[in-house]
Amino acid sequence: MSAPIQNIKNPNKPLLMIKRFLVLIIAGLLLMPGKVSADEGMWLPWQMDEALMQRMQAMGLNLTREQIFSTTQPSLLHAIVSIGGCTAEMISPEGL
Repeated sequence: MSAPIQNIKNPNKPLLMIKRFLVLIIAGLLLMPGKVSADEGMWLPWQMDEALMQRMQAMGLNLTREQIFSTTQPSLLHAIVSIGGCTAEMISPEGL
């Protein structure tokens, strides 16, 4: 007759789980990019300095700072319609 099979818990199971967790964390850190940089954002028109304008023009912007925001003449900022605190759009038969 053979001895009955006993249900023995693995005493190394917590250590094994910690090792697996650490391996996952290290693998995740190695797969992450070294530098994450967002080159976007929302600026208030009067906060747009010359360095920001140069960066936007390098990316293809064809407007000057005065065409976007000016306190003395009409600008793009004045073309934004606000109704009840929300922006609005004008739709023509040709589309937006």
